[in-house]
Amino acid sequence: MERISSKKTEKKALNKIENLLDQLDYIDYKFNSDDTGISWDGYIDLYRGNIDQKENFDTRIDVQVKGKSTNAKKLQSKWKFDIDKNDLENYNKIDGTLFLAVRFLKNGEFKIYYNSLLPKNIYDLLKEQPNSKNEIRVTLKEITDTFHLERICRNFAIDKDTQKKLAKEIFNKDAISIEGKKLSTFSTWSRGKFNPLTILGEEKFIYLRDENQNIIDVEYAEITKVVHGIDISIKSKSGKVFYDTIKCSVDIDGTEIITFGKAFSLARQQKKISISLSGTLNERIKQLEFWDDLIDNNGFFIGEGLVTIKPQKEEKVRYSKLYEAYLKIYGFCEKHNINKDINIDEWDIEDINRLLIWIDAIDNNQKIKIKEWDISTFGSIQIKDIRFSIFADKLKDDSFEVYSLWNDSRKNHFQFRYDEGENGICTKNFFSILNKDAYLADDIDIEEMKMSYNEKDLEKGEEILLNLQALEILKAYDYIHKTSLLDYAKFLLKKILEFDNMHDIARINYLQIEKRLRKLEQSEIEELIKIRDKNEESFFKISCNILIDNLEEAKLQFKSLKDQERKTFSEFPIYKLLNYGKEGD
Repeated sequence: MERISSKKTEKKALNKIENLLDQLDYIDYKFNSDDTGISWDGYIDLYRGNIDQKENFDTRIDVQVKGKSTNAKKLQSKWKFDIDKNDLENYNKIDGTLFLAVRFLKNGEFKIYYNSLLPKNIYDLLKEQPNSKNEIRVTLKEITDTFHLERICRNFAIDKDTQKKLAKEIFNKDAISIEGKKLSTFSTWSRGKFNPLTILGEEKFIYLRDENQNIIDVEYAEITKVVHGIDISIKSKSGKVFYDTIKCSVDIDGTEIITFGKAFSLARQQKKISISLSGTLNERIKQLEFWDDLIDNNGFFIGEGLVTIKPQKEEKVRYSKLYEAYLKIYGFCEKHNINKDINIDEWDIEDINRLLIWIDAIDNNQKIKIKEWDISTFGSIQIKDIRFSIFADKLKDDSFEVYSLWNDSRKNHFQFRYDEGENGICTKNFFSILNKDAYLADDIDIEEMKMSYNEKDLEKGEEILLNLQALEILKAYDYIHKTSLLDYAKFLLKKILEFDNMHDIARINYLQIEKRLRKLEQSEIEELIKIRDKNEESFFKISCNILIDNLEEAKLQFKSLKDQERKTFSEFPIYKLLNYGKEGD
């Protein structure tokens, strides 16, 4: 049997592509039918209007055309094609080439295929091992109609313009570090009003951008689902609006799904709704409220359209205990001024149950067993992303009564002693003996603490405790950087400045707060120098030198301390400003 001429097949292929392009008003082209080009057969010119007017010219894309015959009985929508590696390298030198190919059956039937060989594609292909003929296999996809070809050409031009500006290192994932927020975007061209369904099944370049909109990575993906947001409300039968936006998605197989909130999806044809709880505490409460409502009323409204649903009543019971738990947690947060919408996605059922135990102990006087504690104690409890303060009083049966540190009069029934022996200090003010952990809590009430000091005079020796509180607050601030803590620490230090025995140390601590916020003024530096020079104790000298940025002198003085003194000083928050050991010392 005589072999079909490859030259004639190539010309037939050009003819089929030209016939398709001739149906597009704003596209022109020029192909070389003699196949004498290096790696290209011509180009396609894109216009914004009439191609006879030069000012309408938009851009030009280079094209390679191939034609082949096959003995196959049927043509598929995809075609594996081997391209010479040298051609791919040449395509890369001009920032990409539109590869078109036509496949013919013996009966004359044919299909036109394409691959948008842009820098990202070519980069990935060239990493593959070529065959013995120095060819690399590429997947071509069918061009379905005239306007599909136009969309391919115009999208090619958009992506070429984007990718030719990028450094080639961006195509190499191993060579970049992606940090912070990312935004994934892609561009697509449409004739007239954009219909999202038209891009189903298409492959798109996905550009990952940082917060400054700089492209930091490029991906290549097939669009298997289209999601379209619509401003339309989801209402109960009673008219309560739960959500004001829905998303309509269509899979590549034509399945339509409506989603709203983070939890609900409705299979439109089957009228089947499903719930998958997700999001923060407030979002989940809202989700379960809507779920209860639609079960009770057998449906809901999307806009003005009624959707009748008949879920099983067991579905309501299934979530009832969880709903009660969420409401209990919400009430606890509201009562104790925890202004944080808890991210329940990071929680499991054990975390929820553990929190409920503490809520019952704090709010409902339920005794609690705390094995790791064998003395009365105070501080904070952290469960995932929530942290709340507690004071635990040990009872004779080794159980504990637990109080909140804030807005609870029971804690005022105790007298507290700091340190033992003749130097011990007694106080009835609970807020004079807190530790760093208490200040890390989400339920901290600074106004209540200020009020406790404004309403009565300090007890004997309590000025020392207030200074220690300022240091605990600084430790907490260095951990969570909440500036309201620094304001409270300054409030305490101002209370003790009038005490002669505390003035200098209070000023040092006050100014180390300011140094965390700003550069110290010259008058403040001069004040610190005076405090340093009139005090013989190493603490004053090291601290003042740190604050006036005389760090080398401060380090020498720190080295001269005894081991225990160094250990003690390193536990002070001012040691953080020394930055000791981070400069090779």
